[in-house]
Amino acid sequence: MLASRMEPLKNMPVYIDIQTYADLDKDVPENKAADLRIRIPLDMRAEATCRAQTVQSLRRAQIALREIGVALHAASPERIIVTGGGLFAVTFALGGMLSQRRIQCPVIIEDQYGNAWGLPGHDNGQHRVSKMRPVAVAHPNAKSGRVAVLIGGSKTDPKLFDDFVQSPDLNIAAAGHFSCESTDPAKQSGLIQDGEGLRLAEEFETAVTAFATAENAYDIVLCCALGFPMSVLLGRLFNKYRVTCYDLDSTPQYQPMLVISSTDAQIEQICEENPYSP
Repeated sequence: MLASRMEPLKNMPVYIDIQTYADLDKDVPENKAADLRIRIPLDMRAEATCRAQTVQSLRRAQIALREIGVALHAASPERIIVTGGGLFAVTFALGGMLSQRRIQCPVIIEDQYGNAWGLPGHDNGQHRVSKMRPVAVAHPNAKSGRVAVLIGGSKTDPKLFDDFVQSPDLNIAAAGHFSCESTDPAKQSGLIQDGEGLRLAEEFETAVTAFATAENAYDIVLCCALGFPMSVLLGRLFNKYRVTCYDLDSTPQYQPMLVISSTDAQIEQICEENPYSP
């Protein structure tokens, strides 16, 4: 079905609209004219029944994104435009499905205001990625091959993450967070602009890679507090490491969602429980 839908679009633009909210009626414009509409309801309430439904939805996403990736690769579109919104784990996984080593055409993410992210140029240079701020881990395991990272904005409160990485079940060597900060010390950092998105995503990837390399890590526990366009852009770039994506539930606490493979940037595993528990 996907192959037949993509065939007429060969060398044409392809529009993908994604939403992952449980009620699917969030204040996110719906692209009714999209070529592909992805709906993955993720209920992040902490109840066991909600968690079971979320895991089931993620399993369906695992199959769907893989097949969509195959169909898109065969269609060789002129460009791909992504609209909608959703939780970090799935939109990051969508970015992995559209990774730069698999999809050669431009990938543009349109936010709810119509701004286009992912294009080079028009960069006002207002933000840069901060140096890594280390978090003291109560039970570090230097031989685990795993680090935990929070990527956030200038106003992201890292306390939840700092508490999260103290769990011995994570079995990590080290932890730290990176954020966007103003390039002008005299100015407060504001909202990231669409023209900065591609550069900042690349800077985040470079910084996290350096951190992981320094810790001899091949596995990254990743939490992200940036918006939908940035999570897709990040997913396109993080294809050298095995990445376990976490999202906040309603409590709020970080919950494991899915694992992205280091070999093909596809969803490798759906996390029913903590994937690092013995």
